[in-house]
Amino acid sequence: MALDLSRTVETLPKQKRSRARRAAMIAYGVELLKDRDVEDVAIAEITGALGYSTGSFYSAFTDKSAFFIAVQREVNDVVCSWIEDEIETRDLDDVSLAHRLAICVDLTLRYFREYRGVMRSALRYEQKTPDAWASNRTSAQRMTDGLVAGLYGDQKHRMNVAIQMAFGTMVNSMLHDPGPLRLHDEAFGREVIGALTPFLADTND
Repeated sequence: MALDLSRTVETLPKQKRSRARRAAMIAYGVELLKDRDVEDVAIAEITGALGYSTGSFYSAFTDKSAFFIAVQREVNDVVCSWIEDEIETRDLDDVSLAHRLAICVDLTLRYFREYRGVMRSALRYEQKTPDAWASNRTSAQRMTDGLVAGLYGDQKHRMNVAIQMAFGTMVNSMLHDPGPLRLHDEAFGREVIGALTPFLADTND
């Protein structure tokens, strides 16, 4: 499929061809980094699979860090569409705190499982490429804001804390896999939600 796309790109006018090559490399990078660390992916692997020269890569990106930032932004656009569909376009006024947390955990697990390599790389190289983490920070805040909308006082505080604790548990599992639950375990989300539901239920509001 990637090679067919490459042949299509070559028939375009020069400026459009450059943009199409860049888009093709980003799309291929998203697929490669679903399970792999960015440091384990060579530029030659990307260009070779698509039939491009190394020069084509450097015409589109200054270096591999710039490429990874572009990949992360592409993935973030997908995640933001999930947030819009699952949270922002829904009426959560009568949705319980536990149910709101379940939405958060389910959506985040979906992201981490489908784009584990991208997310793991963004976390590991945050100091080296802080721009790669910026889009994650923005989408996480967007998700949190949507889930606490309409909440006040102790309920809002506990919802924020529960989201932070759930997110931290999932990040730890993705990076270090300490167990006993593994990120891909079917029970992972259910156990996290179950552990935090009593905390959410004990509010003063």
